[in-house]
Amino acid sequence: METQGTIVSYPTLQKGGRGDSGSYQPRSQLPVYQRQLFPDALIGEVRHYGETVFETGDVRMWHMGDGIAILGFKTKMHTVSNEVLDGILRAVDEAEANFSALILWQTEPPFSAGANLLQLMQGVQEPAAESGLFGKLKQAANRVKYTVAGGGGIGDVLNAATGNVPHVEAVVAKFQQVSMRLKYALVPTIAAVDGLALGGGCEFSIHCSRIVATLESYIGLVEVGVGVLPAGGGCKEMAQRAAAEAQRFANDNRIDVFPFLRRYFQNIAMGEVAKSAEMAREMGYLRQSDRIVMNRFELLHVAKEEARALTATAWRPPLHQRRIAVAGRTGIATLKSRDDQHARRRFHLRT
Repeated sequence: METQGTIVSYPTLQKGGRGDSGSYQPRSQLPVYQRQLFPDALIGEVRHYGETVFETGDVRMWHMGDGIAILGFKTKMHTVSNEVLDGILRAVDEAEANFSALILWQTEPPFSAGANLLQLMQGVQEPAAESGLFGKLKQAANRVKYTVAGGGGIGDVLNAATGNVPHVEAVVAKFQQVSMRLKYALVPTIAAVDGLALGGGCEFSIHCSRIVATLESYIGLVEVGVGVLPAGGGCKEMAQRAAAEAQRFANDNRIDVFPFLRRYFQNIAMGEVAKSAEMAREMGYLRQSDRIVMNRFELLHVAKEEARALTATAWRPPLHQRRIAVAGRTGIATLKSRDDQHARRRFHLRT
């Protein structure tokens, strides 16, 4: 069977449960199933995911001959490594030059479990007081430890031992660059989310032009759970959405952004995860323009239709916001006091 430029080879016959007759039935050709570009695989089924544009050890960009590029991650749990960041930047450049849209979609869930924290920890620098020989040996040992724990190969271990790893500041800056490239790309960017979209995966999705998510998606900024803050643009994006909401409900040109900001930042401070796509919409991770799909095997089809709809309406990237309402020093103080209250409450609950 040929489907929009990709070949999916099915077994000649599929066993159909018709008593003891032992009869076999081919896969149904009803129109409703044509929306499933890559349906649930059968035993022995061989499938080909389109034509490759480029492929590295961590990502693959491909297409099905319809002018829409698709990017998938090859890392464990589709975590975001430094190489994935490079791959996304390259994919956006390729899409802008040769395609009408770019879709982030994984052949299997989850969408992304977030940043590869073990790789990031390799680039954390020790205090200057430990810059002597002993300090350098300690840094090298720590880098090797995190590399081995993260499943790195011999080459990765050698790079870690010699210090040939990116500093965490550089990785964070590149993470933010990727988020902004997804948001302001010259072609529509669609995040096709299925399953987990946590931390960096959530940040990538909320910066895309549209999110198409299956109902059973778990979306959230969970970095606080491991002792760090969302650094890939998630906090900024939530602050901008709060400012936009406050602007709509402003009275007499007086904008009080804090009530809207509190809802978003409380979710971040508590590491709250939406238990479904509908809940993600309520929490603000999904906008009203984003789509929710019931059948996960129709996710790619709906994402492509959304990309075509955006392209057909002469889509243009959003303008850079020059004026953003903020909560100011009073808002910062209030947020800090609330964080302290949450921390004390958690401490009392644990003890």
